[in-house]
Amino acid sequence: MADYRYINNKGVIVPDTAALRKEVEDEFRTVFGQSINLSPETPQGVLATMEIENRDAIVRNNAELANQINPDIAGGIFLDAIWALMGGERINATHSYLSDVEFMGVPGTIILKVHKP
Repeated sequence: MADYRYINNKGVIVPDTAALRKEVEDEFRTVFGQSINLSPETPQGVLATMEIENRDAIVRNNAELANQINPDIAGGIFLDAIWALMGGERINATHSYLSDVEFMGVPGTIILKVHKP
């Protein structure tokens, strides 16, 4: 599996897909022989491409997760966790109130409650 070679102020840098392709094709040639045809239109080429895409997805997922320890890139619960480690905590949510609001529309219209996860 390709390894992560750099970590800089922009986060983890993942290997180039061309490097992954070479690695997978070399593995296929080692296992199935040097004469294997890995052209994209062959079944073997399709399998190699699928393996490359799978490895690329894993590498990018791992990089995204690793970036969550970087406060400049982290977000959501990961950023909350970093903030908590430094002694911070979120301010509790407060309700917003509007006054003197005039609603317009068709009388009797049912407005459904939408639940967003």
